[in-house]
Amino acid sequence: MVNKLNNLIAKIEIEKGELILFMLWKNLPQDNTWSVIISAEWVEKMSQSIALQYWITKIRGALPVADLSRINRVSFLKPNDRITKLITSTIRVVGSPITFNKNQIAELFIEEAVIFRARKISLKKPINSQNRNPIFNHNINPI
Repeated sequence: MVNKLNNLIAKIEIEKGELILFMLWKNLPQDNTWSVIISAEWVEKMSQSIALQYWITKIRGALPVADLSRINRVSFLKPNDRITKLITSTIRVVGSPITFNKNQIAELFIEEAVIFRARKISLKKPINSQNRNPIFNHNINPI
């Protein structure tokens, strides 16, 4: 699954642009399902439904059914979201994914994750303090 997602990400970055953050985050330690966490400026410019449909289509096309059953959610984080900034200010990942186990970044504890992309961004515009919904969760199971 990791190699297939890494290849997919490389193709998408050529097609659409850089991803600031792309990771698989294990939902529960005893569970074998993962959430896909995505942050990119180009994703933020899309409507939620178009972004979700785009990613579901791409993920479905890249992974076999056995791997798809292990993904139960796709979540979009804004580039200026606190979690995005915590991860990307500490970790840099561009080419090969890394496994991140039982680690803490500031107050954020990560039991298990595979981080494919983590790029620090420089915000060109001030953060909108009126943004009350920085994360959009979408349950995509069954894919």
